[in-house]
Amino acid sequence: MPHPVDILAGARLRTRRKEIGISQAALGLSSGITFQQIQKYENGANRISLSRLSEFAIMLKVPISYFFEALPERIERRLKQRRKRDRRANV
Repeated sequence: MPHPVDILAGARLRTRRKEIGISQAALGLSSGITFQQIQKYENGANRISLSRLSEFAIMLKVPISYFFEALPERIERRLKQRRKRDRRANV
């Protein structure tokens, strides 16, 4: 299961990409990866390395912190859901 931070970073990547009107294919091409890999990042299926995230920040004209805005609230919510599910599985 993807970690909440990976999901958040991917969701923020998608949000910003759409805000400035760049397709997954164009972002992938400019960063030397496939649009399928962009999809995996955006869905949280694959983790975005810090070096790749810094490249995206430059391309999308945002500070790297943009990808982590709302982090505490989202992580806490996801961790609570995960703990709850784990408790049910252990019963």
